[in-house]
Amino acid sequence: MGGIGSGRRATKLDTDGCLRLSLADLRREGALKRNLWARREKGWVDLRSKREVGAVSIVADVDCGRISIKGSAFGQPIDQTLEVVAQPLPFGGERFYVLCPLSGQRCTVLILPPGKALFASVPGWGVAYASTRECEVGRAHRAMRKVEETRLSKYARKPTRERYQQRWMRAFDTVSAWEERLFGRI
Repeated sequence: MGGIGSGRRATKLDTDGCLRLSLADLRREGALKRNLWARREKGWVDLRSKREVGAVSIVADVDCGRISIKGSAFGQPIDQTLEVVAQPLPFGGERFYVLCPLSGQRCTVLILPPGKALFASVPGWGVAYASTRECEVGRAHRAMRKVEETRLSKYARKPTRERYQQRWMRAFDTVSAWEERLFGRI
């Protein structure tokens, strides 16, 4: 009924076709801080057609407990306000979450499927992660691509670099074994 290797294509949408908004990225950019009202612009481009798919303006005010998103995506206007919740960490500091407007659960990543005008969590939309629909070789190719795209700082520690190399080698071994089985039969 459409499992891996059945030949049937999945018709259900996955996360690769959605726009992604991450609180970790906003925090890295300095938008999620106490006593700070921050505004950031975010845009998404379709890699195939090189056209802009969406552009939003994000206004974050952690002290008031909200993030406002205004703009457009997939040709539809977006005007949304999300509630921000701070969770204290055991050794000081805090982690910020957004309450999903559909499920009410805390989340750190929001997605926007095509044709919708509301950012919500992945479980809230009921969208599958793209990696769950890939076979072992597809996941290995994705892992290799991800390691190659990651730019490590020149100050990255040796164990970190070794972990990345080991991850790439495991994925390469998986792809090599598959190719050997495939071309060994011919």
